[in-house]
Amino acid sequence: MAEKAKNSVDTMITTLDPGMKEIIYSGGDINVIVTTDKEAKICPIREAFQKVFGRATVNGLSSQPLSIASQPIGFDNGLKAAKERIQALRMNTSSIPQNQVIVSIENFIVDISDDK
Repeated sequence: MAEKAKNSVDTMITTLDPGMKEIIYSGGDINVIVTTDKEAKICPIREAFQKVFGRATVNGLSSQPLSIASQPIGFDNGLKAAKERIQALRMNTSSIPQNQVIVSIENFIVDISDDK
């Protein structure tokens, strides 16, 4: 009964002030780092983890690919850039444990056919 009341209050608070959602649902055993500091990319990941796991802390840290252009072309380069962002973050941030969950998002251009 108490859990149902708590969920109702949480729903009411987040309806009145959507910015409280991050505070109410942060914490718990899940901690995720996203390889960007752009809130527009972090927010959907935070919402997804919190929807699935209930409570999750999702933060972003800026990271750049090492050998791929800032705007990759093609699926292979997009995947490689995402992997390189994770690798660069692990190399440059000594405070991140090896078992830390890191999610990387990469925008890329789809090369449908040659020269198009």
